[in-house]
Amino acid sequence: MARAVTTQRKAITTVFAWAVAFLIFFPILYAIITSFKTEAEAIAGFSLIPSGTLESYKAVEAQNSYFKFLVNSVIISVGST
Repeated sequence: MARAVTTQRKAITTVFAWAVAFLIFFPILYAIITSFKTEAEAIAGFSLIPSGTLESYKAVEAQNSYFKFLVNSVIISVGST
């Protein structure tokens, strides 16, 4: 016969699971936040509040046709699945 799980045990397990999920997702979140910073802000150090600029995306698009390649990749991946 299975043991009954208490509400406190469920709460502890839930908090632990969210903490592990946050630790796993945090590097991805920080990379996304950093992509919205200026180069000087990114070099300056750890900060979770970007200035909200899209200059880095404009620079990438000016150097190459990056978004054309992105659209091609999305079409191919959606089409293959």
